[in-house]
Amino acid sequence: MASDKRWLAVEASFQSITMWMMDGADCIKTFRTEISSPASIEDVISLLDPALPNQCPVYAAGLTSHSLQLPAKVMDLPCEIVSQSGRQVHIVPNLFQESPAALLQADVAKVIGFLSLNPNWDGVICLPGASHSHWVLVSANEVISIQSAMTPTLARGLGAPVPQNTVPVDAVQDSLSKPELMAARFGELSARRHMGLNTWEDTTAQIWAHLIGAELAATRPYWLGQNLALIASKELEPSYRAAFDAQFLPVTIADPIRMTQIGLKQTCSR
Repeated sequence: MASDKRWLAVEASFQSITMWMMDGADCIKTFRTEISSPASIEDVISLLDPALPNQCPVYAAGLTSHSLQLPAKVMDLPCEIVSQSGRQVHIVPNLFQESPAALLQADVAKVIGFLSLNPNWDGVICLPGASHSHWVLVSANEVISIQSAMTPTLARGLGAPVPQNTVPVDAVQDSLSKPELMAARFGELSARRHMGLNTWEDTTAQIWAHLIGAELAATRPYWLGQNLALIASKELEPSYRAAFDAQFLPVTIADPIRMTQIGLKQTCSR
């Protein structure tokens, strides 16, 4: 017989829907599917196991069109409840900022999860994802502002997969110091690649390094002199951490999946 402590955690993005069957705080099963357009409630419902009891809670992030304007007390966000096909889905709201324009969707749950484990933490949380990197300024459990960059999307557009190893920090520093030269650096990298002077692996690492350096230049007011936390996938964490280490920035590392699960439970089970 299924445990009455079971619940379903759902994270939706533009590229995928990930589900974790939870038993209390423990994950007992993971399901992930790729999608070609932003996920909807209907998409999630269609992917649910028909044997899943209707009374099993479904907690989701990244699904709603309902957004709250910053600043926002994230530990007290009201959960949206949507009924679909006889099932209720509890959804963490998005956060938005008018100027500069920014939208935080599924990553809101990660922020809540991190702050649940680190009460009264003030600083900046860096959240590199599949399409964007978000820099979230937090004070007194309130999200004050957001700065976003499309570093992962730009890397993908340049045909550069996530590096197997960490990025070269000299290239990070180059674009951090002179971001206006980044396009020229890419021209040099292309020429060196065609001349056989660089391997594709070297070129990929250099592309990511320059993009992260330019991102750090754009977000300098966020991380300079702040407590810093990094919530990134295992693939992206080494590159961002190397960039932070090169700037002598102490950083707290947190697991993105665990932060999402804790944040969903914190918000939706109230």
